[in-house]
Amino acid sequence: MPRYCRYLRKSRKDLQAEMHGEGETLARHEKILTDLAFGMGIVVEETYREIVSGESIAARPEMLRLLDDIENDKWDGVLVVEIERLARGDSRDQGLLLETFKYHNVKIITPLKTYDPNDEFDEEYAEFGLFMSRREYKTIKRRLVNGKKAAAKEGKFVGALVPYGYEKIKLDSDKGYSLRPVPREAEVVRSIFEMYTRGTVETKGRPVGMQSIATILNDLHIPPQKSDRWAPSTIRGIITNCVYAGKIQYGRRSLGKSVHNGVVTKTYPVNKDYPIYNGIHQPLIDPETWLLSQKIFADRTCVPNFRKYELQNPFASLLRCGECRRSMTRRPLKSGTNRAWIICKTHGCPTVGADLDDVEKRIIDSLAQWLHDYKLELSCTETFTGISPALLTNALSEKQRQADDLKKQLDHVYQLLETDVYSIEVFRERSGTLTDQLNGVKLDLEDLEGQLKKQADREKRRALLIPKFEGLLDHYWELSAGEKNDLLSEVVERIEYFKSSRGTKRTVPDFTLKIYPRL
Repeated sequence: MPRYCRYLRKSRKDLQAEMHGEGETLARHEKILTDLAFGMGIVVEETYREIVSGESIAARPEMLRLLDDIENDKWDGVLVVEIERLARGDSRDQGLLLETFKYHNVKIITPLKTYDPNDEFDEEYAEFGLFMSRREYKTIKRRLVNGKKAAAKEGKFVGALVPYGYEKIKLDSDKGYSLRPVPREAEVVRSIFEMYTRGTVETKGRPVGMQSIATILNDLHIPPQKSDRWAPSTIRGIITNCVYAGKIQYGRRSLGKSVHNGVVTKTYPVNKDYPIYNGIHQPLIDPETWLLSQKIFADRTCVPNFRKYELQNPFASLLRCGECRRSMTRRPLKSGTNRAWIICKTHGCPTVGADLDDVEKRIIDSLAQWLHDYKLELSCTETFTGISPALLTNALSEKQRQADDLKKQLDHVYQLLETDVYSIEVFRERSGTLTDQLNGVKLDLEDLEGQLKKQADREKRRALLIPKFEGLLDHYWELSAGEKNDLLSEVVERIEYFKSSRGTKRTVPDFTLKIYPRL
């Protein structure tokens, strides 16, 4: 007894028709083929539903599975709405499909005609139908490409992925789409460019690297567009996207094909010269910031990492090796004196130790000079751009809104239980899921509130910083080692030590220190 199957696939016209409310295509085609099979007395044993769109057969998994089953002599006939639904690829794909049907004697059954690949006239008719289908596909594709180019020249958004910080909107008075800023995300984008070009308060205006920016956003629990955490590559994509400066780019990546061992490989290399047009959307940054960010990116400068370290050892928490970033260790001399050396105990580290007294004196002298310069800086009108305070507030508001929504959903679940809409099992499942989500949001709220309090405490510390520095410097040499460390910990975040060459007892200490005050 002959065995039959049916193959369903959407076309581009079907997708456009669905957008205008003409119903789901595959369901309509399935009914057509069901009626056809009933009228012909055919029993359909299996249905292949192609839910992905692809130009070639290799990009359509259900077609590959159908051809594999035909090669295994599973079917005697395939029902399809139109023969063009089988293949719209190049001549290689069309030839592969027709040869597979021909060599295994499988008929192609459509509502208009039944094709027998072993019949000379049916074979020619099928080849002509697939040829015209290919021409139609290339014509439609050419029109779409030309339309996208024209829209890009007019400043409209033609991309498939909406950039972070924007939402895609339909133009009211014209065809096409544009971008509209999303306030919360737009503030994040502006802060990213500010940190990348002008730095933060902690860096005193020095640009912050992409890794550090990603860390700051992750600490604030600000969600990125797709993944769970920010990454340097995500920051790089934002920094190099001219859409934030009010521009529209087209053709930045173009499709390239190559054949190796009979296999066609697609690549999407970045074009060096691609057109950039003035967009009609609102930019998120000014032209000066955009040009500055691109200059910094082109120079590929190595920006130091200004992440804070949470350390436990009171002494080691201040002095760290500049090479390996590990804590420096105090080692007393064996001569029985009170003198000691500062060394790095990391195996293989090239850092050379120095006399603790020499290091201590250099640190105090450097702090005195820094305090003098800091007073002059505060007396000037120059200010440094910091992280926008709105970032923390927006993140906190967003988490609070999520918590309120989850509470409303949980209340609604209880109402559905009380009105017997939900069973006990459904209620337990839904309430358990919502409770877990709510607990997670509450943890994020506590973290953000803690960071907000830390920010307020930091501003308070800045107001008390100068008196603490003056008190430390005035009485430092009168204090014990423990008291010195307690006062230093209040005004200094960390100190990095650099020394790569050995000296003698009579030479001037040749080490270098980098001190980070606790601002």
